[in-house]
Amino acid sequence: KPLVKVPETKNLTLKEAIKVLAENKLRYQLESGEGESSINSLIVDQTPKAGAQINEDGEVILYTKPNASQ
Repeated sequence: KPLVKVPETKNLTLKEAIKVLAENKLRYQLESGEGESSINSLIVDQTPKAGAQINEDGEVILYTKPNASQ
């Protein structure tokens, strides 16, 4: 499989992050730090980090927190 560069998703909402990952042919898995994840949750961290090279269709773990501004 071709390698793709992991995009930066930190500080995006979950909805935006999912779109960015899909555009890069990547899947995601959620780890919610506190409370339930919603589409407006903010991404606080990700594994692997932005700029890493992983296989197309690879998985990026997203760490979320509730978005206080919503």
